[in-house]
Amino acid sequence: MPVSFRETSAWISLISLLGVFGFYFTVVGRALGAGPIPPPAFLGEYIAAVILLVVVQVVLHVIAAIATRTTGGDMETARDEREKLIELKSNRFGYFIIL
Repeated sequence: MPVSFRETSAWISLISLLGVFGFYFTVVGRALGAGPIPPPAFLGEYIAAVILLVVVQVVLHVIAAIATRTTGGDMETARDEREKLIELKSNRFGYFIIL
């Protein structure tokens, strides 16, 4: 069964976020466990993590777009009811966390 670009894109986003920021928070947690450090000390690492995340996602999305290319164009197909419901629930949960 072929995997759609939307599904591949969602997995890329989830795994790259968990990987990059999981590593970042592991490094920060270990440093904070060693003793008190002022918060600006991790600004450079945070900026590097964001840049790395952007690069990883762009590269993987380009690869996914090439790999999942179909004649009909996956992104042109209409989203079904299940996809819309999943998006609404995830947005509600995400906005709750942000607030």
